Amino acid sequence: MAYLAKSFQDIIGQITPPDPIQDIGRGGRGINTVLSNILTIIYIFGTIIFLFMIVISAVQWIVSGGDKEVVQKARSRITNAIIGIVLLALARFIVSLIGSITGFKI
Repeated sequence: MAYLAKSFQDIIGQITPPDPIQDIGRGGRGINTVLSNILTIIYIFGTIIFLFMIVISAVQWIVSGGDKEVVQKARSRITNAIIGIVLLALARFIVSLIGSITGFKI
C-alpha cells in the first residue's frame, strides 16, 4: 500500500526564505513590495533613457552643421523622448490611482 503524506510539509519539508528576502513580507504586503520595487526600477530606467535621448539629440543637433535632415531627426528624437516621459508620468499616476483604489501603497 502506498504511503500517503499527511501534509504539504511532509512532502517537501519546511521552506525558509533566504535572509535578504525575509523582510519582503507575505501575502499582500509581499506582493506590494515586489511590485513597488519593479515599478521603481522601470521608472528609473525610463528617466535615464529620457535623459540619454535628450543629450544625444542635443549633441546631434549641435554638430549637424545646419543639415536640415539631421536637425529634423534630432527634433523628432526630442519629441519622442518628451512623449515617452509624459507617458511614463501618466502611467505612474494610473498605478498610484489603482493602488489607492485597491489599497496597495505603490
